[in-house]
Amino acid sequence: MRPPVYFNETPKKCAEGNTGLFFQRFFDRYKPDGSIEDGVKVEWLKQFKGISGDSEALESAAQSQYTLVDQLSGKAQVFTTDWHFVTGMGYPHPVENGLNWHPVYGVPYLSGAAVKGMVRAWVEQWLYSSEEASEKRARLLSWFGSEEKFPENSGSPQTMQAGDLVFFDAVPVKPVQLNTDIMTPHMGKWYEKGGEISSIQKQPDCVPADWHSPTPIPFLAVKQASYLFSVAPRNAKAAQRVDMDEVMKCLESALNFLGAGAKTATGYGQMNHDESATEKILTSIEEKRVLKEREACQSMLSPFESELEALIEGSDNPAITLFQKLEEGYWSGSDEQVIVAQRIKTIWEAEKGKWNPDFSGKNKKAVKQSGRCKKVMGYLR
Repeated sequence: MRPPVYFNETPKKCAEGNTGLFFQRFFDRYKPDGSIEDGVKVEWLKQFKGISGDSEALESAAQSQYTLVDQLSGKAQVFTTDWHFVTGMGYPHPVENGLNWHPVYGVPYLSGAAVKGMVRAWVEQWLYSSEEASEKRARLLSWFGSEEKFPENSGSPQTMQAGDLVFFDAVPVKPVQLNTDIMTPHMGKWYEKGGEISSIQKQPDCVPADWHSPTPIPFLAVKQASYLFSVAPRNAKAAQRVDMDEVMKCLESALNFLGAGAKTATGYGQMNHDESATEKILTSIEEKRVLKEREACQSMLSPFESELEALIEGSDNPAITLFQKLEEGYWSGSDEQVIVAQRIKTIWEAEKGKWNPDFSGKNKKAVKQSGRCKKVMGYLR
């Protein structure tokens, strides 16, 4: 077979770009017969170790999601991984284990459906063990839309509806730290083909036994990350029925004890509430709101008013700054000079002891300030 013209153009992982897209689409270590040599998988995965994700894009996404959830009367909190985290290992990939990558931001994330399933598992198995069965069923129906996880397979007619809660994708609030990890399954091909055994004698590799040799399998995992988990009521009526504080308490317990994603039985996926990261998002949102309001106000100002705002922006003492400009001859002989003088007077009148043109004492600072006030009055005449 004649190789294509691009045969020697091996794709390389860019320093900036969608890491998830490269991971999913650009595995290039196949042999001509389609097989993969031993050790190649680990070598290929090592290029993904390190920081992944665009800081600015992730921060913007987190702020947008937080704002949306807040307007829907929902709750959002940041949780930081206690140890490693991995999700989407069942996705097909040449290295045998995939990873759930966000299609836009190119970072590992947890889908809203996965978050919903995790919270439901906590409610079903651990929440309110003393609660009456009828009360628990009513809660499951209200929050998640059905009393059973798979009502279509229960064999009995059950009510199915849209749940009162909307679970959002859990996306990192900042770039994540990726690392390679190794698993060593001891059961041969039992997990892969155990359900297809026709003869134990003919398929000994598929039987779970102690004669198998462990085969190390590499996979990519999240070493350190902080995720924004968001839940909101579906509509106004749902907001009245559901206690969102209770929902977030269940979410936090599920992340603390059950864990998110895959391999939770070995400690993966456990996360803790990060109050400082949550507060940082709130602060950034407020700063953007103030900036947006300021820009809106400035767009309505006249050129002269814009000039004044530019002069006093960042000044520790706006009145003194404007007074110095008057003394330097700015706006001399114009109506604008009177406007500036009036603004200085208004500022000083609002500050105790600052507007004192009639001062007659001996305090040097007060005497100096009184002189300034008299000059301002002169500009006003």
